[in-house]
Amino acid sequence: DLETESACDFKVIPFYSDQKGHLDFEQTRNIVDSLHDKDILICAPSKMIASLKKEFADKRIPLENIHSEEFNF
Repeated sequence: DLETESACDFKVIPFYSDQKGHLDFEQTRNIVDSLHDKDILICAPSKMIASLKKEFADKRIPLENIHSEEFNF
């Protein structure tokens, strides 16, 4: 299992879109209890990052808590 947690409460949660569809706010909320007090790192293609950031902002997740790293295939 790739999910890990350390003493600093850092959690890696892999999401496989070929198995579960595209990741969105609701799926994220089902994985993690509360997002309002968490730092969120999105590592994805630019369109997915933009889409998730908009959804998080619409749900009043502080934008300073959202970090991203873009990759392309």
